[in-house]
Amino acid sequence: MSGLDYKTVVVRYGELALKSQRVRRRFEETLIRNIDYALDKKNIIHSIKQEWGRIYVYGSKIEEITRMLTRIFGVVSVSPAFEVQSSVDVIGETVVLVLKSLSPQQGKSFALRVTRTGTHDFTSQSLAIKVGDVVRRTLNLVVDLDEPDVEVFIEVRGEKAFVYTEKLKGPGGLPAGTQGNVMALIESKRDVLASWFLLRRGCSVVALVLGKKELVKSLVDGWFLWEHVRVVEEGFNGEMLKSLLNGFVRKYDCNAVVVGDTFEEFENKFKKGLNLEFFVDVPILRPLLMFKEKEVEDRIRELWL
Repeated sequence: MSGLDYKTVVVRYGELALKSQRVRRRFEETLIRNIDYALDKKNIIHSIKQEWGRIYVYGSKIEEITRMLTRIFGVVSVSPAFEVQSSVDVIGETVVLVLKSLSPQQGKSFALRVTRTGTHDFTSQSLAIKVGDVVRRTLNLVVDLDEPDVEVFIEVRGEKAFVYTEKLKGPGGLPAGTQGNVMALIESKRDVLASWFLLRRGCSVVALVLGKKELVKSLVDGWFLWEHVRVVEEGFNGEMLKSLLNGFVRKYDCNAVVVGDTFEEFENKFKKGLNLEFFVDVPILRPLLMFKEKEVEDRIRELWL
């Protein structure tokens, strides 16, 4: 992220657009609630505004806000941005300011990517041409629409325009908490990864951590908006585990249990009669079942688990 003094983060979300208006509204409200919760948890002062297809988060700690938003399920991408009036002159001045802040090593060619919603006295193309002319005259930069050194995005929405240079990827999926409850049985980072897939599909996940207290920090500080986290010591027998699991499932009204078994692990447990199907009456979900070992390790590294 550049050293610009941004005050706004543009948040984009994807799959919600496929839902009916009533369901979409409920999902948007859940996403905003999750963003609020995640930022409050880190004591980050912020405010949130929502418009059709976009959420805007405001605050002074933009880098921290941006980092948190890229870990919220349902968020497709985010952009730290300048929010300005949607006039050609103001947008032009802002784009010049943004490009001036970049180091010479970041290049001498640029491209403007303009999108527009609402009624204006300019088109997207005419805005790009006028602002591009201002940049060329002021900074002596060259337009290159195919392979620019720097891209500047201009998103015009009604009376406002948002200017930014980055689109940082989020996890996508659905907002956590829009689907049913699932219990995660956590013994390793593989189980945490398996839970990630369920959270990404909108489930509320309650975590039962067996003996690995060091995993709790990655649960609490990492990606997830856990509903509940409980740690139990190791050293219990099969009957105790069965009682514990079923009690947890009933208490939190869980519709399924998720674990991080690969096919090899599932096969070994099955041969030893240790499959969870013998312990609980709800379905067991194994999203990593067809993953190869390297795929699992790569995913864990990729997600900073």
